Amino acid sequence: LGGRLEEATEQRAALTRRLIEIRDDERRALARELHDEFGQNLSAILAFANTIETASARANRDNGIAQDARMISQATHHLMASLRDALKRLRNPLPEELGLEASLVNLVDSWRSQSAARPTIQLDLRGDLTDVRGPAATTAYRVAQECLTNALRHGAAREISVRIERRAGDDDALLIHVEDDGGGDA
Repeated sequence: LGGRLEEATEQRAALTRRLIEIRDDERRALARELHDEFGQNLSAILAFANTIETASARANRDNGIAQDARMISQATHHLMASLRDALKRLRNPLPEELGLEASLVNLVDSWRSQSAARPTIQLDLRGDLTDVRGPAATTAYRVAQECLTNALRHGAAREISVRIERRAGDDDALLIHVEDDGGGDA
């Protein structure tokens, strides 16, 4: 019975690893597709809108066409920024590639570098994270990523604190704590 349990546990771990590999391959393929299709089409829309705006301004027409073209350009720039953010999240190196600690530092740095208007993000790593690997590392990274994304998008926060703590000992726990001073659904 103990042998079968151990074998089942190993099979479950192998299946979990394979599932994570498949999911990450799909994320990378989706990022490539989004970049190729949406990125090119948004660039084309922006070019068309700029051409319309310029032609309308040259013709000295005051019929609102130039204003409409500017609004299309602004909306396209907004969509392009959203696409870049989504691609960055999809392409961020996984803990398997960089390690959990380096991946978390990279994640926080990428959010920090996006804009000066963003809130202050504090990253506090406690305990030894060097041997946190496999599904545990990927799950911890994805949980921290999702919490940080939600705090930035929906919380209207000025300060965000991300703490990852490894507690050694009998329980060998990995704790993730994300706190912000925002108001929630904004």
